[in-house]
Amino acid sequence: IMLLQLGCRHAQGYCIAKPMPGEALVAWWKHWQPPASWRQALEVDAIDHPLIFATVEHHAWLLAMEKCLDGERSTVPALSDYLRHLGLWLSTEGHRRFKHSRVILELDASYQHMCHIARELVACHAGGQSDTARARLDQLFGLQDDLKCQIQSLMASQQTLDSALFQRPIHE
Repeated sequence: IMLLQLGCRHAQGYCIAKPMPGEALVAWWKHWQPPASWRQALEVDAIDHPLIFATVEHHAWLLAMEKCLDGERSTVPALSDYLRHLGLWLSTEGHRRFKHSRVILELDASYQHMCHIARELVACHAGGQSDTARARLDQLFGLQDDLKCQIQSLMASQQTLDSALFQRPIHE
């Protein structure tokens, strides 16, 4: 769905279909329908692409920290990578565009809370408190799900305000 939101309209791979003999392609093409979630996805305005990138970066940091705590990675991922883009978007474009939305205030509060926990997690890991660090990471993963819901709510509220010109369904 993220690729659709970014404007990608052509793709291939296992998510769409498993490899098949060439002679089966025409029959498959005649009957294939994209999943409903793909058909309902709206392309995100380019101004919001940094928010999508920031959420991906945020998730990547959590996965890297998990690998570190599991002993699969020797170095702690930089906390600045966790804080960078989402915080920047919130403090600039997010507050400029959504200053009257309660969702942006909730999103900002969630982000600040997550940053506090991330700092504690890194400190626990550095202090050899692996169990505490693991618990904090699990908490961050849970909060990340809440953050994603807030971001989707924020973007949905913007899409309802945008003109029909910007509400282009991915599949007509």
